[in-house]
Amino acid sequence: MKITDGVYWVGVNDTQTKLFEALWSLSRGVSYNSYLVLGSEKNALIDTVNEDFSEEYIRGLRRLIDLEDLDYLVLNHVEPDHAGSLSKVLSVAAKASVVGTANGIKFVRKYHRVLFNDIVVKNGATIDLGGKTLRFIDTPCIHWPETMCTYLAEDGIMFSGDLFGSFGAIGDQIFDDRFDEVFKNEAKRYFAAVLSPYAASVNRAIKKFDTSDMPIRVIAPAHGLIYKENPSIIKNLYAELSSGRFEEKVVIVYGSMYGNTETLAEAVAQGVRDRGVRGVIFNITQSEPSEVLSEIWQAPAVAVGSPIYDSFIFPPVTNLLELIKLKRIKQRVFGLFGNYTWSAAAFKQLQRSIQGLGSEIVGTFVKAQGSPVPSNIQEAEDLGNILADAAIQKVKETSGSTP
Repeated sequence: MKITDGVYWVGVNDTQTKLFEALWSLSRGVSYNSYLVLGSEKNALIDTVNEDFSEEYIRGLRRLIDLEDLDYLVLNHVEPDHAGSLSKVLSVAAKASVVGTANGIKFVRKYHRVLFNDIVVKNGATIDLGGKTLRFIDTPCIHWPETMCTYLAEDGIMFSGDLFGSFGAIGDQIFDDRFDEVFKNEAKRYFAAVLSPYAASVNRAIKKFDTSDMPIRVIAPAHGLIYKENPSIIKNLYAELSSGRFEEKVVIVYGSMYGNTETLAEAVAQGVRDRGVRGVIFNITQSEPSEVLSEIWQAPAVAVGSPIYDSFIFPPVTNLLELIKLKRIKQRVFGLFGNYTWSAAAFKQLQRSIQGLGSEIVGTFVKAQGSPVPSNIQEAEDLGNILADAAIQKVKETSGSTP
Protein backbone atom coordinates (compact mmCIF):
# COMPACT_ATOMS: atom_id res chain seq x y z
CA MET A 1 0.00 0.00 0.00
CA LYS A 2 1.38 3.35 -1.07
CA ILE A 3 2.45 5.89 1.53
CA THR A 4 3.90 8.41 -0.92
CA ASP A 5 5.64 8.25 -4.29
CA GLY A 6 8.15 5.44 -4.20
CA VAL A 7 7.37 4.44 -0.61
CA TYR A 8 5.15 1.48 0.25
CA TRP A 9 3.90 -0.39 3.29
CA VAL A 10 4.67 -4.04 2.59
CA GLY A 11 3.93 -5.55 6.01
CA VAL A 12 1.48 -8.21 7.14
CA ASN A 13 -1.33 -8.42 9.65
CA ASP A 14 -1.25 -11.19 12.23
CA THR A 15 -4.66 -12.19 13.57
CA GLN A 16 -3.56 -15.74 14.43
CA THR A 17 -1.00 -15.31 17.20
CA LYS A 18 -2.67 -15.22 20.60
CA LEU A 19 0.15 -13.81 22.71
CA PHE A 20 2.78 -11.20 21.82
CA GLU A 21 6.19 -12.24 23.23
CA ALA A 22 4.22 -15.27 24.49
CA LEU A 23 2.95 -12.98 27.27
CA TRP A 24 0.53 -10.28 26.11
CA SER A 25 -2.93 -10.88 24.69
CA LEU A 26 -3.47 -9.98 21.04
CA SER A 27 -7.24 -9.86 21.07
CA ARG A 28 -7.14 -7.41 18.15
CA GLY A 29 -4.07 -8.91 16.49
CA VAL A 30 -0.90 -7.05 15.57
CA SER A 31 0.75 -5.76 12.41
CA TYR A 32 4.37 -6.33 11.41
CA ASN A 33 5.20 -3.24 9.39
CA SER A 34 7.86 -3.38 6.69
CA TYR A 35 8.53 -0.63 4.16
CA LEU A 36 9.90 -0.54 0.63
CA VAL A 37 11.64 2.61 -0.63
CA LEU A 38 12.25 2.80 -4.37
CA GLY A 39 14.84 5.36 -5.48
CA SER A 40 15.80 6.20 -9.04
CA GLU A 41 19.07 4.28 -8.63
CA LYS A 42 18.77 1.99 -5.61
CA ASN A 43 16.05 0.26 -3.59
CA ALA A 44 15.80 -0.43 0.13
CA LEU A 45 13.62 -2.61 2.32
CA ILE A 46 13.20 -1.40 5.90
CA ASP A 47 12.69 -4.28 8.34
CA THR A 48 10.99 -7.57 7.46
CA VAL A 49 8.23 -9.51 9.24
CA ASN A 50 7.80 -12.52 11.50
CA GLU A 51 9.12 -15.61 9.73
CA ASP A 52 5.75 -17.35 10.02
CA PHE A 53 4.45 -14.92 7.40
CA SER A 54 7.48 -14.91 5.10
CA GLU A 55 5.78 -16.57 2.12
CA GLU A 56 2.88 -14.11 2.16
CA TYR A 57 5.36 -11.30 2.68
CA ILE A 58 7.61 -12.21 -0.25
CA ARG A 59 4.59 -12.63 -2.53
CA GLY A 60 3.58 -9.09 -1.66
CA LEU A 61 7.07 -7.74 -2.30
CA ARG A 62 7.19 -9.35 -5.73
CA ARG A 63 4.20 -7.26 -6.80
CA LEU A 64 6.37 -4.15 -6.45
CA ILE A 65 9.93 -5.22 -7.13
CA ASP A 66 12.02 -7.97 -8.61
CA LEU A 67 13.83 -8.96 -5.43
CA GLU A 68 17.05 -9.49 -7.37
CA ASP A 69 17.05 -5.71 -7.72
CA LEU A 70 16.93 -5.09 -3.97
CA ASP A 71 20.07 -3.24 -2.87
CA TYR A 72 19.64 -2.77 0.88
CA LEU A 73 17.83 -4.47 3.73
CA VAL A 74 17.75 -2.00 6.63
CA LEU A 75 17.29 -3.39 10.13
CA ASN A 76 16.01 -0.85 12.63
CA HIS A 77 15.59 -3.70 15.12
CA VAL A 78 16.68 -7.33 14.87
CA GLU A 79 14.07 -8.96 17.11
CA PRO A 80 12.50 -11.89 15.23
CA ASP A 81 9.13 -10.21 14.72
CA HIS A 82 10.99 -7.64 12.58
CA ALA A 83 14.03 -9.46 11.20
CA GLY A 84 12.58 -12.96 11.18
CA SER A 85 12.24 -13.16 7.39
CA LEU A 86 15.76 -11.93 6.68
CA SER A 87 17.11 -15.31 5.57
CA LYS A 88 14.13 -15.93 3.27
CA VAL A 89 14.46 -12.48 1.69
CA LEU A 90 18.21 -12.82 1.18
CA SER A 91 17.70 -16.21 -0.48
CA VAL A 92 16.00 -14.39 -3.36
CA ALA A 93 17.71 -10.99 -3.00
CA ALA A 94 21.28 -12.16 -3.36
CA LYS A 95 22.91 -8.77 -3.93
CA ALA A 96 21.21 -6.96 -1.02
CA SER A 97 23.46 -5.65 1.75
CA VAL A 98 22.16 -5.72 5.33
CA VAL A 99 22.31 -2.30 7.00
CA GLY A 100 22.28 -1.83 10.77
CA THR A 101 24.12 -0.65 13.83
CA ALA A 102 27.23 -2.53 14.92
CA ASN A 103 25.22 -4.35 17.57
CA GLY A 104 22.42 -4.95 15.12
CA ILE A 105 24.69 -6.74 12.66
CA LYS A 106 26.33 -8.71 15.46
CA PHE A 107 23.00 -9.81 16.92
CA VAL A 108 21.30 -10.69 13.63
CA ARG A 109 24.14 -13.05 12.71
CA LYS A 110 23.24 -15.03 15.84
CA TYR A 111 19.72 -15.56 14.48
CA HIS A 112 20.49 -15.99 10.77
CA ARG A 113 23.37 -18.33 9.93
CA VAL A 114 23.59 -17.23 6.31
CA LEU A 115 26.28 -15.31 4.48
CA PHE A 116 25.52 -11.69 3.66
CA ASN A 117 27.29 -8.41 3.06
CA ASP A 118 26.79 -5.90 5.84
CA ILE A 119 26.98 -2.14 6.14
CA VAL A 120 27.46 -0.87 9.69
CA VAL A 121 26.07 2.64 10.09
CA LYS A 122 26.63 5.19 12.81
CA ASN A 123 24.40 8.04 13.90
CA GLY A 124 23.87 10.51 11.06
CA ALA A 125 25.15 8.22 8.29
CA THR A 126 23.24 8.35 5.00
CA ILE A 127 22.57 6.19 1.96
CA ASP A 128 21.52 7.82 -1.32
CA LEU A 129 19.01 5.78 -3.30
CA GLY A 130 18.69 8.41 -6.02
CA GLY A 131 16.19 11.10 -5.05
CA LYS A 132 15.59 9.25 -1.78
CA THR A 133 18.10 9.73 1.04
CA LEU A 134 18.06 7.44 4.07
CA ARG A 135 19.53 8.88 7.26
CA PHE A 136 20.17 6.66 10.26
CA ILE A 137 19.57 7.82 13.84
CA ASP A 138 20.86 5.96 16.89
CA THR A 139 18.02 5.33 19.34
CA PRO A 140 19.45 2.61 21.58
CA CYS A 141 17.44 0.61 24.11
CA ILE A 142 14.03 0.83 22.45
CA HIS A 143 13.82 -1.83 23.68
CA TRP A 144 17.01 -3.67 22.70
CA PRO A 145 20.47 -2.07 22.72
CA GLU A 146 20.94 -2.17 18.92
CA THR A 147 17.87 -0.17 17.86
CA MET A 148 17.92 2.74 15.44
CA CYS A 149 15.45 4.74 13.36
CA THR A 150 15.64 5.52 9.65
CA TYR A 151 14.64 8.92 8.28
CA LEU A 152 13.71 9.46 4.64
CA ALA A 153 14.77 13.06 4.13
CA GLU A 154 12.92 14.05 0.95
CA ASP A 155 9.55 12.84 2.25
CA GLY A 156 10.01 13.56 5.96
CA ILE A 157 9.17 9.98 6.91
CA MET A 158 10.52 8.58 10.17
CA PHE A 159 10.64 4.78 10.11
CA SER A 160 10.71 4.48 13.87
CA GLY A 161 10.91 0.77 14.64
CA ASP A 162 9.23 -0.14 17.93
CA LEU A 163 9.14 3.52 18.93
CA PHE A 164 5.56 4.81 18.50
CA GLY A 165 4.32 1.23 18.03
CA SER A 166 0.97 -0.25 18.96
CA PHE A 167 -0.83 -3.53 19.29
CA GLY A 168 -3.77 -4.12 16.95
CA ALA A 169 -3.87 -5.36 13.36
CA ILE A 170 -4.44 -2.50 10.89
CA GLY A 171 -5.88 -4.40 7.93
CA ASP A 172 -5.90 -2.44 4.70
CA GLN A 173 -6.62 0.91 6.38
CA ILE A 174 -3.11 1.73 7.43
CA PHE A 175 -3.27 5.44 8.24
CA ASP A 176 -4.11 7.45 11.34
CA ASP A 177 -7.38 8.90 10.03
CA ARG A 178 -8.93 5.96 11.90
CA PHE A 179 -7.02 6.57 15.15
CA ASP A 180 -9.56 6.38 18.00
CA GLU A 181 -9.74 5.37 21.66
CA VAL A 182 -9.29 1.71 20.72
CA PHE A 183 -6.00 2.36 18.94
CA LYS A 184 -4.95 4.78 21.64
CA ASN A 185 -5.47 2.11 24.29
CA GLU A 186 -3.64 -0.45 22.16
CA ALA A 187 -0.69 1.96 21.92
CA LYS A 188 -0.71 2.51 25.68
CA ARG A 189 -0.92 -1.22 26.28
CA TYR A 190 2.00 -1.81 23.92
CA PHE A 191 4.08 0.85 25.64
CA ALA A 192 3.36 -0.58 29.10
CA ALA A 193 4.00 -4.20 28.10
CA VAL A 194 7.07 -3.71 25.91
CA LEU A 195 8.72 -0.31 26.28
CA SER A 196 7.95 0.96 29.77
CA PRO A 197 11.26 -0.18 31.34
CA TYR A 198 12.99 1.96 28.71
CA ALA A 199 10.94 5.12 29.19
CA ALA A 200 14.09 7.21 29.64
CA SER A 201 15.39 5.99 26.27
CA VAL A 202 12.05 6.77 24.65
CA ASN A 203 12.13 10.25 26.15
CA ARG A 204 15.67 10.84 24.88
CA ALA A 205 14.77 9.70 21.37
CA ILE A 206 11.78 12.05 21.21
CA LYS A 207 13.91 14.97 22.40
CA LYS A 208 16.54 14.04 19.82
CA PHE A 209 13.93 14.28 17.08
CA ASP A 210 12.54 17.56 18.43
CA THR A 211 15.95 19.24 18.46
CA SER A 212 17.13 17.90 15.11
CA ASP A 213 16.98 19.30 11.59
CA MET A 214 14.59 16.52 10.56
CA PRO A 215 11.03 17.75 9.94
CA ILE A 216 8.83 14.70 10.52
CA ARG A 217 5.75 14.67 8.29
CA VAL A 218 5.02 10.94 8.64
CA ILE A 219 5.74 8.47 11.46
CA ALA A 220 5.91 4.88 10.22
CA PRO A 221 6.44 2.49 13.16
CA ALA A 222 7.10 -1.25 13.10
CA HIS A 223 3.69 -2.05 14.63
CA GLY A 224 0.37 -0.27 14.27
CA LEU A 225 -0.94 2.62 12.23
CA ILE A 226 1.12 4.94 10.04
CA TYR A 227 0.73 8.53 11.21
CA LYS A 228 0.46 10.60 8.05
CA GLU A 229 -2.37 13.03 8.77
CA ASN A 230 -1.28 13.99 12.29
CA PRO A 231 1.98 12.40 13.48
CA SER A 232 1.89 14.53 16.63
CA ILE A 233 -0.93 12.32 17.96
CA ILE A 234 1.33 9.36 18.60
CA LYS A 235 4.42 11.45 19.38
CA ASN A 236 2.57 13.41 22.07
CA LEU A 237 1.09 10.22 23.53
CA TYR A 238 4.53 8.61 23.78
CA ALA A 239 6.01 11.83 25.17
CA GLU A 240 3.40 11.81 27.92
CA LEU A 241 3.88 8.10 28.67
CA SER A 242 7.64 8.54 28.98
CA SER A 243 7.51 11.82 30.91
CA GLY A 244 7.38 10.38 34.43
CA ARG A 245 4.22 12.36 35.17
CA PHE A 246 1.30 10.74 36.96
CA GLU A 247 -2.44 10.91 36.40
CA GLU A 248 -4.66 11.59 39.39
CA LYS A 249 -6.00 8.10 39.92
CA VAL A 250 -5.70 4.99 42.08
CA VAL A 251 -5.58 1.51 40.58
CA ILE A 252 -7.23 -1.19 42.69
CA VAL A 253 -6.23 -4.69 41.61
CA TYR A 254 -7.27 -7.85 43.41
CA GLY A 255 -7.82 -11.58 43.20
CA SER A 256 -10.87 -13.15 44.79
CA MET A 257 -12.03 -16.76 45.01
CA TYR A 258 -15.35 -16.40 46.80
CA GLY A 259 -16.09 -12.68 46.64
CA ASN A 260 -14.72 -11.60 50.02
CA THR A 261 -11.57 -9.88 48.75
CA GLU A 262 -13.71 -8.35 46.00
CA THR A 263 -15.95 -6.80 48.67
CA LEU A 264 -12.90 -5.14 50.22
CA ALA A 265 -11.72 -3.95 46.78
CA GLU A 266 -15.06 -2.24 46.17
CA ALA A 267 -14.82 -0.55 49.57
CA VAL A 268 -11.32 0.74 48.76
CA ALA A 269 -12.63 2.06 45.44
CA GLN A 270 -15.46 3.82 47.27
CA GLY A 271 -12.96 5.47 49.58
CA VAL A 272 -10.99 6.70 46.58
CA ARG A 273 -14.11 8.14 44.94
CA ASP A 274 -15.10 9.85 48.18
CA ARG A 275 -11.99 11.98 47.78
CA GLY A 276 -12.95 12.92 44.22
CA VAL A 277 -10.19 10.80 42.68
CA ARG A 278 -10.71 8.31 39.87
CA GLY A 279 -10.48 4.68 40.89
CA VAL A 280 -9.68 2.01 38.29
CA ILE A 281 -10.52 -1.48 39.51
CA PHE A 282 -9.34 -4.82 38.10
CA ASN A 283 -10.09 -8.42 39.01
CA ILE A 284 -6.71 -9.90 38.06
CA THR A 285 -8.18 -13.31 37.19
CA GLN A 286 -10.39 -11.70 34.55
CA SER A 287 -8.13 -8.92 33.27
CA GLU A 288 -5.36 -8.92 30.69
CA PRO A 289 -2.13 -8.11 32.59
CA SER A 290 -0.99 -5.57 29.99
CA GLU A 291 -4.21 -3.60 30.52
CA VAL A 292 -3.51 -3.55 34.25
CA LEU A 293 0.09 -2.47 33.70
CA SER A 294 -1.09 0.22 31.29
CA GLU A 295 -3.18 1.81 34.05
CA ILE A 296 -0.58 1.28 36.78
CA TRP A 297 2.11 2.92 34.64
CA GLN A 298 0.63 6.39 35.16
CA ALA A 299 -0.92 5.70 38.56
CA PRO A 300 0.82 7.20 41.61
CA ALA A 301 -1.10 4.95 44.02
CA VAL A 302 -2.04 1.29 43.81
CA ALA A 303 -4.12 -0.95 46.08
CA VAL A 304 -3.40 -4.69 45.92
CA GLY A 305 -5.72 -7.29 47.41
CA SER A 306 -5.26 -11.02 47.74
CA PRO A 307 -6.83 -13.99 49.48
CA ILE A 308 -4.60 -16.59 51.11
CA TYR A 309 -4.31 -19.62 48.85
CA ASP A 310 -2.72 -22.80 50.29
CA SER A 311 -0.79 -20.62 52.75
CA PHE A 312 0.51 -18.38 49.92
CA ILE A 313 -0.54 -15.21 48.17
CA PHE A 314 -3.07 -15.87 45.39
CA PRO A 315 -0.90 -16.90 42.37
CA PRO A 316 -2.35 -14.39 39.84
CA VAL A 317 -1.52 -11.57 42.28
CA THR A 318 2.03 -12.90 42.70
CA ASN A 319 2.37 -13.01 38.92
CA LEU A 320 1.24 -9.38 38.59
CA LEU A 321 3.78 -8.25 41.19
CA GLU A 322 6.51 -10.07 39.27
CA LEU A 323 5.46 -8.23 36.10
CA ILE A 324 5.52 -4.90 37.95
CA LYS A 325 9.05 -5.72 39.08
CA LEU A 326 10.03 -6.82 35.56
CA LYS A 327 8.75 -3.54 34.10
CA ARG A 328 10.61 -1.55 36.77
CA ILE A 329 7.50 0.23 37.99
CA LYS A 330 8.77 2.01 41.10
CA GLN A 331 8.12 4.99 43.35
CA ARG A 332 4.42 4.32 43.75
CA VAL A 333 2.40 4.31 46.94
CA PHE A 334 0.77 0.97 47.76
CA GLY A 335 -2.07 -0.02 50.03
CA LEU A 336 -2.78 -3.66 50.90
CA PHE A 337 -5.86 -5.67 51.75
CA GLY A 338 -6.85 -9.32 51.80
CA ASN A 339 -8.90 -12.20 53.08
CA TYR A 340 -7.95 -15.32 55.04
CA THR A 341 -9.51 -18.11 57.10
CA TRP A 342 -7.08 -19.86 59.45
CA SER A 343 -3.78 -17.97 59.06
CA ALA A 344 -2.78 -14.53 57.86
CA ALA A 345 0.95 -15.23 57.99
CA ALA A 346 1.32 -15.29 54.20
CA PHE A 347 0.40 -11.61 54.02
CA LYS A 348 3.99 -10.93 55.07
CA GLN A 349 4.97 -12.27 51.62
CA LEU A 350 2.83 -9.60 50.04
CA GLN A 351 4.44 -6.88 52.13
CA ARG A 352 7.93 -8.10 51.25
CA SER A 353 7.05 -8.23 47.57
CA ILE A 354 5.88 -4.61 47.57
CA GLN A 355 8.91 -3.46 49.52
CA GLY A 356 11.07 -5.23 46.94
CA LEU A 357 9.52 -3.06 44.23
CA GLY A 358 11.04 0.09 45.69
CA SER A 359 7.67 1.52 46.67
CA GLU A 360 6.10 2.73 49.89
CA ILE A 361 3.27 1.01 51.76
CA VAL A 362 0.78 3.34 53.45
CA GLY A 363 -2.23 2.92 55.69
CA THR A 364 -3.44 -0.16 57.53
CA PHE A 365 -3.13 -3.57 55.90
CA VAL A 366 -6.84 -4.47 55.83
CA LYS A 367 -7.24 -8.16 56.72
CA ALA A 368 -10.68 -9.75 56.87
CA GLN A 369 -11.11 -13.21 58.35
CA GLY A 370 -13.93 -14.92 56.48
CA SER A 371 -16.65 -12.54 55.35
CA PRO A 372 -15.73 -8.86 55.86
CA VAL A 373 -17.46 -7.21 58.81
CA PRO A 374 -18.41 -3.50 58.97
CA SER A 375 -15.13 -2.57 60.63
CA ASN A 376 -13.22 -4.19 57.73
CA ILE A 377 -15.30 -2.23 55.23
CA GLN A 378 -14.57 1.00 57.07
CA GLU A 379 -10.85 0.22 57.18
CA ALA A 380 -10.91 -0.44 53.42
CA GLU A 381 -12.68 2.85 52.74
CA ASP A 382 -10.16 4.65 54.95
CA LEU A 383 -7.37 3.03 52.97
CA GLY A 384 -9.00 4.34 49.79
CA ASN A 385 -9.02 7.84 51.32
CA ILE A 386 -5.31 7.61 52.15
CA LEU A 387 -4.38 6.36 48.67
CA ALA A 388 -6.44 9.08 46.99
CA ASP A 389 -4.75 11.78 49.07
CA ALA A 390 -1.37 10.26 48.21
CA ALA A 391 -2.25 10.27 44.52
CA ILE A 392 -3.15 13.95 44.64
CA GLN A 393 0.15 14.76 46.34
CA LYS A 394 2.20 12.63 43.94
CA VAL A 395 0.66 14.35 40.92
CA LYS A 396 1.70 17.71 42.34
CA GLU A 397 5.24 16.49 43.01
CA THR A 398 5.79 15.05 39.52
CA SER A 399 3.95 17.62 37.42
CA GLY A 400 7.14 18.69 35.66
CA SER A 401 9.32 15.61 35.97
CA THR A 402 11.00 13.43 33.39
CA PRO A 403 12.33 9.90 33.91
